[in-house]
Amino acid sequence: MSLQSEPESVCVCRVSKMACGSDGVTYPTICELNEEAARRGKPDKFNPQLLMKYWGPCKEGTVAENIFDNGKSLEKF
Repeated sequence: MSLQSEPESVCVCRVSKMACGSDGVTYPTICELNEEAARRGKPDKFNPQLLMKYWGPCKEGTVAENIFDNGKSLEKF
């Protein structure tokens, strides 16, 4: 019996504006904010839901960066 995993979803981001997340982090795109929200998993009292507060950089907080190394995306916060 072989187990097959579900294919990975692919997101094509059509919006290139920065987004401020509810965690105070500025994400380069809404897609990257959504990827981080999915990576965090189901929200609970110790892991609050990540939402977009508004378009543009956060007034305070940090910036999420994508660093590319040999064609592979490495996330840095």
